[in-house]
Amino acid sequence: MIKEYSMTDIAPTISRLLGIRSPANSEGKPIVDVIEDMGNQKRLAVIALDAFGVATWKRYSELTPNFNIIAKKNLVHTRSVMPAKTPVNFATMASGASSESHMIRDRSEKLDVETVFHVVAEAEMKSAAVGRATSTMGILLSKFAYHKCLAESNLDEDVFHKALDLIGNESPEFIMMQLLDIDDTGHKFGIMSDEFRQAVSDTDKRLGKFFPILAEKNYGLMVLADHGAHQSEGKATHNGSVDDDLIVPLTWCECGKIQYQAKSSFLLT
Repeated sequence: MIKEYSMTDIAPTISRLLGIRSPANSEGKPIVDVIEDMGNQKRLAVIALDAFGVATWKRYSELTPNFNIIAKKNLVHTRSVMPAKTPVNFATMASGASSESHMIRDRSEKLDVETVFHVVAEAEMKSAAVGRATSTMGILLSKFAYHKCLAESNLDEDVFHKALDLIGNESPEFIMMQLLDIDDTGHKFGIMSDEFRQAVSDTDKRLGKFFPILAEKNYGLMVLADHGAHQSEGKATHNGSVDDDLIVPLTWCECGKIQYQAKSSFLLT
């Protein structure tokens, strides 16, 4: 039986890994499985694959070899907070506060609770928010980060290259990144479409290409999603009516323990 945690546990877990206090409004607790495996980390990257729920992963696991390698070693489930929407869950992910506490429902709203970005700055470390300029990361959270690494093109491919440059040149202690292709494609074409399959595959390939860069800079890595999705009238939706919307995977590793094996395939040592 795979253990299940709350989205409110993510911020306290990030904080414990970095050796800093949890955000003031955090309601969760550090995830023991992650802490016992990774301990303190000098640098940490958190990559959120938007709408990559457990149900989607299981359906298309043959398309996610890089994610599978990490998940085979370390995997728990995380339950999204309601409403099962991106801004709501990213606000919780960054703050540890429940949706009733932070009150965010749209990415254009003002987040008034303390986040991990605030605590990282308090500890005299640098952070980075990485994503599309018009995304939740870009509009809601990037204002709190030291580095605002945003793609004006609103393409994940450009987000990917900006992240590579940031990691290679700046190596901030904390990075939170949002990749949106899976969510966008599901809303446009549906979960069963060829376009959706391609988005899942492309996202996993980008994830794999991060590994050697993160390993070189001695980053710990957490990979999760904000919410999942299910099919309704030919398109993806995530209204929280089923567990497919709410149960997401969380996996982690110390990137220095990843050995490069092939172009987009890696092996944990």
